[in-house]
Amino acid sequence: MADISRTAPPPPGPGIAAARARHLAWVRRFGLIGDERHAARYARWRITELGALTYPAASGADLDVTVDTLGWFTLLDDQYDGTRRFRAGELADLRDELMDRMTGRATGPSRVPLVRAWADLGPRILAGMSPRWQARAAASWRELLDACVVEADLTAEGPRAVETYLTVRRAAVMGDFASVLLERAARCELPDPVWEDPHIARVRLCVADVALLLNDRNSLPRELARGDDVNLAVVLHKVRGLSVPQALEELRTRERDAVAQLAAERQAFLDSHRARPTVPPGPDAVTRFLAGAQDMVTGLRAWYATTGRYAGPETALGAAGDVADILTPLPRSAAAPADGGRGPARARPPEQPWTPPYRPD
Repeated sequence: MADISRTAPPPPGPGIAAARARHLAWVRRFGLIGDERHAARYARWRITELGALTYPAASGADLDVTVDTLGWFTLLDDQYDGTRRFRAGELADLRDELMDRMTGRATGPSRVPLVRAWADLGPRILAGMSPRWQARAAASWRELLDACVVEADLTAEGPRAVETYLTVRRAAVMGDFASVLLERAARCELPDPVWEDPHIARVRLCVADVALLLNDRNSLPRELARGDDVNLAVVLHKVRGLSVPQALEELRTRERDAVAQLAAERQAFLDSHRARPTVPPGPDAVTRFLAGAQDMVTGLRAWYATTGRYAGPETALGAAGDVADILTPLPRSAAAPADGGRGPARARPPEQPWTPPYRPD
């Protein structure tokens, strides 16, 4: 039985060193990081530990998928941080291709490192999961990519209402996909009625809030240094006139409130189903999911206390202009081996007008 009450993450298992080596080889194989200097800096971020701490139920190939997913997303995020917000347009152009590869629609080989890595990762994420879960994962990933583009577009809009900012950031900091990935990592796929239960929905919301609050609190020094306003503390300063220390204290308060609400919603769900059993697959999968949600929160806190990603002003791979460019196609001579082409690329459909799911107030 999973422990839904533990307040500290279990330590990474003995296979963590091998998992770290496999992950570093994977990001290098697909050109997601550059030379040895970049690789050493990336290693200090401890992405493998992030996966092991936040999804401790995963091991072996499941841990590899989890860690590669977190690494892929983290490196994607650095493509349009700070002064590189204009690159969000390139991500917008790639969304349909990324989703085509995740949902199995025929595509040809790509010369874009981000897409080449996804061509390997997407099928691994879906392997062994039910069609219902695959549809849920695809929807959550599309929401995440949409939010990433909108978030970057919003940087030119000036201060936003706090709730609008939170709506975008919840989705852009993995959003529901963090909980979808939990279902895969802990092998606790929830039926739709349980996934959509109001208490479970609020558990997912609390996890997303803790993730974005920890991110904004720890990345604030770097973002202040480069004038980046995609941070809740900056928004609170501009919109509500809070000082930086006051804004940081509000972030801490919101984080504590989210953690407390997660515990309350978890217990409320259990109480509401005590007299009537949950629909299949039954209580064990639900218990693993609820324990996993707690693990994500405690694991994120532990990772932020140890990662080198936010240890100083020059912490992003691109902080000094040296980020590996993973959105621009490689020369043809360098692009062939890793993608394992599946025939000629299909013709792209005409670009359709896109309405973002989130808009400024």
